[in-house]
Amino acid sequence: MVGPRGSGKNYLIKYLCHKTNRGYQSIDVDRATEPEDLFGPLVPDGDVIVPRNGAVKQGLINGDTIVINEFPVMQAGAAIALHRLLNEGTLLVKSHGELVEPHPSARLIITMNPPTREYRDSEPMNSATRGRFRSFEQPYIQDIDEEVETLYPQVNGETEVIDRTTLKRIVRFAHKTRENENWPTLSTRNLTILCEHIEDGVSPKAATKNELWAVAEPNQYPEDAHETLNDIL
Repeated sequence: MVGPRGSGKNYLIKYLCHKTNRGYQSIDVDRATEPEDLFGPLVPDGDVIVPRNGAVKQGLINGDTIVINEFPVMQAGAAIALHRLLNEGTLLVKSHGELVEPHPSARLIITMNPPTREYRDSEPMNSATRGRFRSFEQPYIQDIDEEVETLYPQVNGETEVIDRTTLKRIVRFAHKTRENENWPTLSTRNLTILCEHIEDGVSPKAATKNELWAVAEPNQYPEDAHETLNDIL
């Protein structure tokens, strides 16, 4: 699942699991992630050493949908450990030679950012590993009204935090930031955080300016977008 930050990759997968009554696990990985972090280490049990199930191994046994976030940042060894699973449908835990037969319902999904200018410093995925997956694009929501309808029930509980008209103006501005490479980009997730500030009593414009500042890259200047923000909100 390839898409920019905050575009709803995990939210979409979690929603589909909810609608289809499937188990869901989301795992964040980094450069220090080792195969045993995914599949489980060997631990002492009395006089013997036995394998303990890691999150990925247990999810495969349970038949869960397992989401590994920011997959390309992992060391090659941890990623390559999944090759047999992707090729033959069985997992070989090399540290102790255990062969795991996944439940037929088990699914493995990895997420990553697109190879665009904004993510130029992101780690590229090993081509041998990427070739074993089917790729799906999850872009930002393209239609303003559709994003408003997606956000409105998320940010408003029993009491309305933000009315539809104001929310639509903020979403329209967010779409402007996604079109301008020189401005900080407001994702759908950023808009939910922005609305939390509004719930705390901050004005919509001030909340938007604060979130712009929070997501700005070192070479970006939030003030460059303020004139457009003033015109919209």
